[in-house]
Amino acid sequence: MSTSRSGWRRSAVRSSAALLLCLAAAAQVPRFDVVSIRPVPANAPPVETDVFFTPVLPGGRYIDSRANLLTMIAIAYNVKNVSNQLVGLPKWAKDQSFSIAAKPAADFALLSTSENLEQVRLMLRAMLAERFSLRLHTETRRETIFALELAKNGIGLKQVDPPVPPEREQPVG
Repeated sequence: MSTSRSGWRRSAVRSSAALLLCLAAAAQVPRFDVVSIRPVPANAPPVETDVFFTPVLPGGRYIDSRANLLTMIAIAYNVKNVSNQLVGLPKWAKDQSFSIAAKPAADFALLSTSENLEQVRLMLRAMLAERFSLRLHTETRRETIFALELAKNGIGLKQVDPPVPPEREQPVG
């Protein structure tokens, strides 16, 4: 009976050691300290954003008043062409908007813009996995591409005269 008991203790020690390693690995992933996610009603008035708008702010903050899941995944995983590179998402991932405010712990280091973006991406990945139960995988796919080549006769563009300004200014209708 002592051998079975010591065998049990060894497996219990191994299990707790494995659990501690998993917890340590999870603790190393940067996470937001405070996250607020609220669904935006479908009939809410539209919001116009600047072309250069980014929800990633200095100090590791992420704030967006109208973000859908597709956009958050694109930012978190640096996806450039979401329509071709993200497949299998439910319809609500594009349609449902959320108001999100997330900030890291007070001891978050002041980083350069690029380092801040990378840390926020990692924290955003953890938030998506935790709050939206996001699970994903990557795969390589063969797709049709088009090769743009110069025509045999060269470029078919012709130079035109510059536009003539109007004689008097008028309001644009």
